[in-house]
Amino acid sequence: MKIALFFIPLFFILTLLQTSFLVHFSLGGFALPLVFIAVLAIALLEPPRSFAGVLGALIGGVFLDALSLHFFGFWTFILVLSSLAITY
Repeated sequence: MKIALFFIPLFFILTLLQTSFLVHFSLGGFALPLVFIAVLAIALLEPPRSFAGVLGALIGGVFLDALSLHFFGFWTFILVLSSLAITY
């Protein structure tokens, strides 16, 4: 429960930075994917059999889906799949 209370503001801030501020500093139409990098870092650094990476992927994916033009669930699916692939 404590990890979720840490992830919600973290991914909210990262999503806002990624979608509003860093878009203006893109190179060739590619902006820095902060949420994706954070989810991958959490999945790589978590202890084995811990689902902190999947929880972070769910929270970050929902925030990205709320602000993206793709269908709802696109980023959540991509992030959870990436986190599960690293975890296992």
